[in-house]
Amino acid sequence: MSYDMMSNKLGFDYQENSGDCGQRALIHALLLLGIPINKYQAHKFTDVPRWLANVRGTDDKQLIRGIRKAGCLALPLHITGEARFRRSVDKHLKEGIPLIVCAEEYQHWAVLAGKYDEDYYYWID
Repeated sequence: MSYDMMSNKLGFDYQENSGDCGQRALIHALLLLGIPINKYQAHKFTDVPRWLANVRGTDDKQLIRGIRKAGCLALPLHITGEARFRRSVDKHLKEGIPLIVCAEEYQHWAVLAGKYDEDYYYWID
């Protein structure tokens, strides 16, 4: 297999660099919606060059830009309270909508992809 084919592989993958979590979350959420993109497209959609993602990461506005450039609707949710948060998450996941969530004190992006038990979610990171 040539290097070009390897560099454009699609699917769930591990984060390569510390600043790639935003692009990986975008890739994984879109893949769950049937819109496969690669890491180069993710950087292009978010307008965050790879070198800058490694220095500063990707913020919520840039992720929203990437979602919209992929032709999807982005709904930013800022919910307080655990019970309200769970109800909102459950509602979206039941509708087949993956959620890009901010974790680790606003330092990391991951995807909630569905519920596999009453108390547990599929977490793609």
